[in-house]
Amino acid sequence: MSRTLRGAAIVAQSAVAGPSRLTFRSTPLPNQIQRRHASFGSWFSALVGLKEKPTSSRRDKSGKDPLETNPFDVVVKEQKTVLQTKPTRRLEYRSYTNKDPSIHQISPLKLNNLANQIAGLPVDEAIIQMQHSSKKAARWIKKELEAGKDIAIHERGLKRSLLQVSEAWVQKAKFGPKKIDIKGRGRYGIKIRPFSRLRFTLTEGMTPRQKEEIKFQKDIDRYARGAAIVREDTPLRRKITGNWAW
Repeated sequence: MSRTLRGAAIVAQSAVAGPSRLTFRSTPLPNQIQRRHASFGSWFSALVGLKEKPTSSRRDKSGKDPLETNPFDVVVKEQKTVLQTKPTRRLEYRSYTNKDPSIHQISPLKLNNLANQIAGLPVDEAIIQMQHSSKKAARWIKKELEAGKDIAIHERGLKRSLLQVSEAWVQKAKFGPKKIDIKGRGRYGIKIRPFSRLRFTLTEGMTPRQKEEIKFQKDIDRYARGAAIVREDTPLRRKITGNWAW
């Protein structure tokens, strides 16, 4: 009988794929499960920062324990109080820039010459320059300067007497559709229609009279620095006469 059981076991082991011996893990005991849960709970409490239940000695007059308060709530309350106590004041603008200028069909190189012409001038003088200019683009530049001057004075609160064009620059826009430029002997080229726009900044600065006074004072300091001291109390060493000396 024992031989038959041993043969059946050998046949069963050869029929199973894999290792010749099958090892089964024993199920954990209840006390091991409790230890595993206890270790995980201690790690989780250390990570989150949980404390033990407060005793009656920790509580303050309001009946709350300081350890139970969330530090994030304290930070949020402090931020709210700071925002509420911060005084609100009106923003003071010191300049105006046309952020969305109109696009025109003109070469950026040609428009750059007009931008250099008005840069650094008072607004009224820049408008006069564009009014008497023979360039075609000077018409719409004059209109944009007038519109920017009105916005800077009425909406931004800048003074008209001190308003000047501090800077002016040109930006390239998307070029128009290309065309074929037909040439002789079967050759051809490509025509491109350039588009560009002008941007400028209006700020408060010195008047032309103040600039002239500062320049005059600098010239005086520069030329007076090289002048020597002249004594006028000494007699003339050489008498000047109207006749010849010999």
